[in-house]
Amino acid sequence: MDREKFKSQWHQHKSEIKEKWTKLTDDDINYISGEKNKLIEKLQERYSLSREAAEREMERKM
Repeated sequence: MDREKFKSQWHQHKSEIKEKWTKLTDDDINYISGEKNKLIEKLQERYSLSREAAEREMERKM
C-alpha cells in the first residue's frame, strides 16, 4: 500500500492495526497518525524487528 493511500485511509486502519499488533499502545497509534514510516518504526521497536522484517510484516498484514 502506498504512503498516500495509507494516510488517507488511516481512520479505517487504526482499529485493524491495534487488533493485529497488540503490543502497540494508544500513544503509539496517536504517534503513527497515518504515517507508514512511523508504523514501521513502532513495529521495529515493539517487536524487535529489523526494518526489512517490519516492512514485510506490515505489507503482509495490510
